[in-house]
Amino acid sequence: MPKLPTISPREIIKKVEALVESSDEKKSVLPKIDKYVNMIKCRKNRCADSATKNEFELLHQRLLNMRRKFSRNSLLGIQRRRKPDASVEYREQASAYRNRMITFKIVNKRCKKLVTFLEKAFPILEEKVLEKVMTCRSLKVNAELKTIYSYPTGEQETIYFATKMDKIFPNTDLMEWFNENVVKHFGERIESFQEGKSGGKLTSIEELTVNVNQYNALSVGTFTELPKEIKDKKAVLNVKNNDDKCLLWSVVAALYPACVHVDRMSSYPIILRRF
Repeated sequence: MPKLPTISPREIIKKVEALVESSDEKKSVLPKIDKYVNMIKCRKNRCADSATKNEFELLHQRLLNMRRKFSRNSLLGIQRRRKPDASVEYREQASAYRNRMITFKIVNKRCKKLVTFLEKAFPILEEKVLEKVMTCRSLKVNAELKTIYSYPTGEQETIYFATKMDKIFPNTDLMEWFNENVVKHFGERIESFQEGKSGGKLTSIEELTVNVNQYNALSVGTFTELPKEIKDKKAVLNVKNNDDKCLLWSVVAALYPACVHVDRMSSYPIILRRF
């Protein structure tokens, strides 16, 4: 039996993207996407080299993410558009921040409604964020919306609304994240502002600025406070050290357990004497 030709990861991504962008029925497209997802999963399981296995793991997560986005019809009115719209324009900006990977603006050309503008801006944001998260694996992203308000006196005011920095990983559903943290957030902020600012009327949505930062999820250093849900379980010992020997304190705390004040450096004199 002749051996079937091997499809490269790049070709698989292109084929899945073509399926996602197609106008075919969902029930006919999903099995085809699943075929490529399973293909990558099998290759990942057969890999002996850890570096190659990690690459296939990232690719597998990306395909699963694309599948989820395709199968999701809509959320808060935002749906995936097949192509960036001419109503918005992409502009990249320079940044002086150390961990900033990219800052870009999506400029509104002729959208009157907030949801319409964000719907047309999403494909650009998705493309840029996916490009960076596949390289870095973990990001922190926030968005800033520039608007103009008019008042009965004839005055105009530029108002900015910003989201908090949110973590993005290769398996993050970007459409769900965008709708929850950007669309919903800006909608609530604008509504709240108009209720509190007498006579103010939103007359123009100018642009959306997106900041993409590198996020070191497993940074090494001195003492770090545990999340509340872990601390409350009282099952993890976390020594409050003031140096960079976190691993050493953890090992000593396990080998020479203290009876009281287990989180204090003074409870482990052996490490203080030797180091």
